[in-house]
Amino acid sequence: MDDEKSAQLVPLTDPRHIPPLVDDIVFTDEKPPAYESLSGEEPVEGRVHFQRSQSLPQLSTERLRGNTIPRMRFLSGRASAATLTRMRNLSTRTFSVVGPNDENQARGNWDNPVEFFLSCLGYAVGLGNVWRFPYLCYRNGGGAFLIPYLIMLFGCGLPLLFMELALGQYSSEGPLTVWKLAPLFKGLGIGMVLCSVIMSVYYNMITGWAMYYLTVSIRESLPWTCCEDGWSSENCISFAKQDVCPARTGFQHITNQSSIFEHGSKAKFAADEFFHKKVLNMATEFSLGGDMQWHLVIALFAAWLIVFLVLMKGIKSFGKAVYFTSTFPYAVLLALLVRSLMEPGAVEGIKYYLRPNMTVLASPQVWGDAASQIFYSTGVCMGGAITLASYNKFKNNLYRDAVIVALGNSATSIFSGFVVFSILGFMAHSQNTTVDKVATNGPGLTFITYPQAVTILPWSPLWSALFFLMLIILALSSMFPTVENIATSLIDQWPKKLRPYKFWVMMAVCTTCFLLGLPLTTNAGMYLLQLLDNYGVSYALLILGLIEVTVVAWLYGGQRLFNNVHSMLGRRPSIIWKYIWMYVTPSLLIFAITLQIIDLKPIQYGSQIFPPYASKIGWCLTSISLLPIPIYAIYKLVCFKRSPKGYDVPLRRALVTLTAPAENWGPALTKYRCAGQQYDEDDVFA
Repeated sequence: MDDEKSAQLVPLTDPRHIPPLVDDIVFTDEKPPAYESLSGEEPVEGRVHFQRSQSLPQLSTERLRGNTIPRMRFLSGRASAATLTRMRNLSTRTFSVVGPNDENQARGNWDNPVEFFLSCLGYAVGLGNVWRFPYLCYRNGGGAFLIPYLIMLFGCGLPLLFMELALGQYSSEGPLTVWKLAPLFKGLGIGMVLCSVIMSVYYNMITGWAMYYLTVSIRESLPWTCCEDGWSSENCISFAKQDVCPARTGFQHITNQSSIFEHGSKAKFAADEFFHKKVLNMATEFSLGGDMQWHLVIALFAAWLIVFLVLMKGIKSFGKAVYFTSTFPYAVLLALLVRSLMEPGAVEGIKYYLRPNMTVLASPQVWGDAASQIFYSTGVCMGGAITLASYNKFKNNLYRDAVIVALGNSATSIFSGFVVFSILGFMAHSQNTTVDKVATNGPGLTFITYPQAVTILPWSPLWSALFFLMLIILALSSMFPTVENIATSLIDQWPKKLRPYKFWVMMAVCTTCFLLGLPLTTNAGMYLLQLLDNYGVSYALLILGLIEVTVVAWLYGGQRLFNNVHSMLGRRPSIIWKYIWMYVTPSLLIFAITLQIIDLKPIQYGSQIFPPYASKIGWCLTSISLLPIPIYAIYKLVCFKRSPKGYDVPLRRALVTLTAPAENWGPALTKYRCAGQQYDEDDVFA
């Protein structure tokens, strides 16, 4: 009896008697018996204790290797057991992601439904609502663009968001492991995660740009108010008043604005040259590399540090941050709208924004832009919605959340258009020109047009700081779920090895993405960002969405998904959702993809068209997210055919087996798994 007790007494944190080579270390979740240690320490729950006088290999571990005892391997054979134990304890105790009241004690849950809703809203509402939608609306017929936009919203965006929230909440799985519903298509989940990685890499670089602008805005006058030596050219002109800036050679102040545009002058506004020459130090021609700009490296590091600090405790810390990050941008947008409406020309800009031109609806570009904007802004097909919903309690009202988030996201886009075009109308009036001459898209709108406009406003540093703070918050509110999606996917794939180390997994993800983003801090950063944005995400999302809805609605079954929703809500939603998933959404996606192919054009930034080889690089980026689908399907099929279970099975039967839900598919908790099976067997609509 004494020998049996003594074999469990020495704390594992004492490395003095542990040999240098250790292959395995075994932990048990059972509370160890009380004992009196030499150091006076109390036993620590969840840890195996060994007698101090014994070395680890001499211990009998037969009783400890039961099916219920998780095993963790060292990162290398010579890793220190004490170091690994400290890492585990730091992650599971100091930065615990599971609360005492959580329904799912393995993964954790949101503290309340409001945190989930605000997280989904922040994930959907991002930079695309401010710098992409208003320009697309103006370019594609003003108010007429709302017709294809709303069709794509209710036919694609909302159904896909509802579907992904349902899958995540029902299974409590991330985008990698949720494909237990059709194991042959796990590559689809890999593609989603890779899309999230690509987006994280370039999206946080934009956050870094905004952080740099925020820091330089906190001064008496904005640095792009005047054409300063060191970054401005002889063609630089200032948008400020004549008495603000000192005289200098070349263009300095606007004296005849209309002539600048009518005669094709090479004149550049100070805000334009500040962004391209000072901030980016951008190469004059397309390239794939250059010298790092160290102020951008620091800004990128700061952006990733913020992401890590917010996500280091998972949804427990992230869920508190969204109360600010998901609401603050609306206050700033409202303040900017009120301020811009006080300036002349603002109303004309809004009229230009909403003036309908129905003839453009015959153009394939309009419908393609509407579909890509819906996917870009709602964040579907990247796995983020699945991850956020996987932390819900099983009975959460996901139907309500999906509808409100989708409608709130679109309403934010439309409201942002009023803010942006009121500013553009003011600028056009100040320059004695038309709105179409100053309207622009993407980074040019947020880092050139708006900074240029605030230089002639009273308290310009204040308005500049508020605007860029809003951009930072918008970007981070989308970054948090995207990065959490990457970490959750990895942890769900290897839960026993990685779940005790979630803190360190998150650190590894943030560090890796930071390193991948360093090329964006070079002279070629803007060119690389355009490639990643256009090819790495936009085209891939439409194709991933088509495959996803086809697999879920036809292989898994629209009826089965409908019954899963019934088991969570306790009531049946409208039967129309089943038919939208099965027929409407796939048809619209095929239509949108076809139009995108027909309207395919060489990528360009400003007036500079990228060389042909840039498009080839871009399609390689697109394939990064798509190739895992066929590669994994072939791998899974080969493994199944080589296994004893599928050795003599015909190919058709093997495909049927691998596209059917796995045995471990279903709700994570046993009490809900039984209810889910009951609803799955009921195919009769009430």
